[in-house]
Amino acid sequence: MNLLDLRLPFGADAIEWRIGRSGVKQDGSVWALVLAYLTNRAIMDRLDSVCGPENWRNRFERAPEGGVMCGLSIRIGDIWIEKWDGAENTDVESVKGGLSNAMKRAAVQWGIGRYLYGLEEGFAHVHERGQYRAKAKARDGKDVAFRWDPPALPAWALPPASRLVPEARLVPEAGTTPAPSAPVPASPPAAQGVLVALVRDSAESESLDARAVWVALQRILRPTFGERKLTELQGEELGMAIEHIHMAIAEAKAQEAPVESI
Repeated sequence: MNLLDLRLPFGADAIEWRIGRSGVKQDGSVWALVLAYLTNRAIMDRLDSVCGPENWRNRFERAPEGGVMCGLSIRIGDIWIEKWDGAENTDVESVKGGLSNAMKRAAVQWGIGRYLYGLEEGFAHVHERGQYRAKAKARDGKDVAFRWDPPALPAWALPPASRLVPEARLVPEAGTTPAPSAPVPASPPAAQGVLVALVRDSAESESLDARAVWVALQRILRPTFGERKLTELQGEELGMAIEHIHMAIAEAKAQEAPVESI
């Protein structure tokens, strides 16, 4: 069992979206800002695949001031380790909604879907053949029905590509010549490959130099890890590095990094 795998991004088909804000412009067109979230089904599937169905369990209790608390336990060896979080009951199907949200938050305590907190609100693609239906409030108070599709997820919020770039090409040591390209493995052979692949894919999706994103990630994490190489990080530390990729992307954008293919 590798608990680091709990933190890995999900495929786009495991992500659902809800509208956070919406409105109608003066020209009558509708806009909507949407947020991504995981379903409980996706969380349970991840726990089954990483831990095994027999090695995790959940339980619920009433929260002190209303709502519900969820305890999510994973068995490591002969010991059950439990982490808790809670949520208020929802307006629709209040009890069921509260149970669902409490489990999602408890899953975040284990790192499941935590990377989604790095996603900013994105504009939905509003068009007449959209997959989802909703209503926006116009300035005169009337409801305007519309259909929409979710925005595309950035590369860092998707599972790492199976094809990796040799590390020497991505992070060359100062004053050295990169080694010749080694055969590219068909799938990530080690945890460090996940970080390299996510940085590479994230940079390419934003038309940024992958080296600039890597350097930004090193700078962001230096107060925590000092001069240690990011490729040496394991376990919880590697998970922290993955969760900061979106910040490195933003920093590289701010510095207007030149485009360079890797």
